Amino acid sequence: MRTWTDLVRAAAASGMLVCIVAGCAEDGGEESEAPAPMNAATTDDGEDASSGSSGDAFSDDGQDVCLSASAVTPGVYFASLRGKRSSGGGACGEGGPDVFFRVAVERRSDLRVSAVGDGFTPRVGVFGNDCAVRFEDSGLLCTSGVPGWVTDVPAGAELYVAIGASQSEIDASGDGAFRLDVQARDVLALGEGCSDEAWGRCEGGTTCAVLAGTEEPAVCVSIPGDRCGNPIAVDVARGATALSIEPGELHTDAHRHTCGGDRISERVYRLEIPAVSAEATLRIEGERVSVLAARGPTCLTEEERACGADPNGLARIELEGPLPRTLYLFVELAEDESELSPSIVRLMLEDA
Repeated sequence: MRTWTDLVRAAAASGMLVCIVAGCAEDGGEESEAPAPMNAATTDDGEDASSGSSGDAFSDDGQDVCLSASAVTPGVYFASLRGKRSSGGGACGEGGPDVFFRVAVERRSDLRVSAVGDGFTPRVGVFGNDCAVRFEDSGLLCTSGVPGWVTDVPAGAELYVAIGASQSEIDASGDGAFRLDVQARDVLALGEGCSDEAWGRCEGGTTCAVLAGTEEPAVCVSIPGDRCGNPIAVDVARGATALSIEPGELHTDAHRHTCGGDRISERVYRLEIPAVSAEATLRIEGERVSVLAARGPTCLTEEERACGADPNGLARIELEGPLPRTLYLFVELAEDESELSPSIVRLMLEDA
């Protein structure tokens, strides 16, 4: 699936209007300027986790031509696939008749979409780029039978939602009727009030907390070491340096690395390296660490200098001189909830 960044670049190159925004956090290279990640669209089959609200139910036949879909707000809608044609390659690009809704987003939100059919299970595809490209090129979410999330959608954006099924499923169901449920959950920025869950959830890299020494209501505060823009600074000395991450410390994931790390909680360090010779070596080993990655002298993806992964939690990387004076170290934590010991990262700087 393509991200909002990909869609913007494609639109700029082709002159097409981008009409949908959401998708996956590709990396943290720009996070010092834009700390909110574009997280991956996900599906879940649990209880309704939305802290936003659905609107009232409306009767809307939907449109089987994407560009003709009228704008709706989050809410509950009823329509039918009976007699509809396939004008967009079918929901999720899998063929069959489809019906489109254009969902307008008033403020920065996560959107949860789901559909229930009368005697069949409809597919729900969310995509963009003003319906001018294939779902395979600009699709952001495809789900069937379980709710799906498209996260961190900016205010003023629009999502095109396609509901579809195979012709045989529609024929077997009789009337092809379905219910579409679109719910919104506000995304709260740094410093916004969050003490009531109904207000929404804090943006990536932040958590809801009461500021120390105050009796004010809780607000969204930065998580130290969770983003390139808020790393934990470490002065690396010649010889050995050890870092410890206690179990249960709050971290999210905002970076992808060449050797993995996607969807794994991580901590970001900014290593300050002393002046060393061109023959210097920096060895980094992790215990209860699944991925170690290093970038420098900035956090840009293309400046990755090393990446090492170990599913057993013993990742290692080695960097040979000349070394930059600043390195960003990403520590992806091993996913072992039963482990009560801290994760340990050991750095060994050797100079000729």
